[in-house]
Amino acid sequence: MNTKKRKRMKLPNGFGSIIFLHGSRRRPWAVLKTINGRSKYIGYFPTHAEALIFFG
Repeated sequence: MNTKKRKRMKLPNGFGSIIFLHGSRRRPWAVLKTINGRSKYIGYFPTHAEALIFFG
């Protein structure tokens, strides 16, 4: 069985990033954005897709 894990597309420059926080959490996907040279957590989401919608 050849099941490959699909890679997610990169976000454009200046958007920030979506990271997965390990452990058992209700909302493991976090949105990071660089503000004044420091990374800030903007929000936490239950799925990667919901975190991506936050940017749009």
